[in-house]
Amino acid sequence: MSIKALWQILAILMAVLLMIMFPILNSFEKEDDFTRIQILDELDYFVSKIKQSGSISRRDYELFSSSLNKLGYPFEIKMNHYKEIYVPVYDNPSDYTSFNGEIKRVEELFTDQEIKDCLYPRKSDERGKTYYMKKGDYITVSVKSKVKSKYQKIRETFLNTSNNTFFYAKLGGLIQHEAY
Repeated sequence: MSIKALWQILAILMAVLLMIMFPILNSFEKEDDFTRIQILDELDYFVSKIKQSGSISRRDYELFSSSLNKLGYPFEIKMNHYKEIYVPVYDNPSDYTSFNGEIKRVEELFTDQEIKDCLYPRKSDERGKTYYMKKGDYITVSVKSKVKSKYQKIRETFLNTSNNTFFYAKLGGLIQHEAY
């Protein structure tokens, strides 16, 4: 067999490979883009609802979580609540009479675990409560994928690149209304 024939066979194999691989990669990439848009849409709706109502109900959190899971990927959801508090400043912290007239503004952080403990109490006889916030507090919600997408896996295989997460998004804002 001549070298020219080998090059022709190699060219045909490459053409077939490119004709098959690029459309597959392109469709997986479009699927990822569509999934990202849906995740951002769900996240924006959830955060907007929290900001408008001033609360996170167990039902709202479960609806948000289930709508993300319907996309076919497992996600990790984290929420942080920053509450603004005012603390008096003392010259001697152990003596309450040493108040110097200053008041300092401090942000208190309520972590994801504290919020979820309110929504899902550990005691079996307790029902889940609604987590309430006040006007002017700040909430952040982040969504991170736990697995890689098909597009990422194929891309890593052929291009030898590495990326640990398929998707990460974080949204937040000031609480605009209080729930009573």
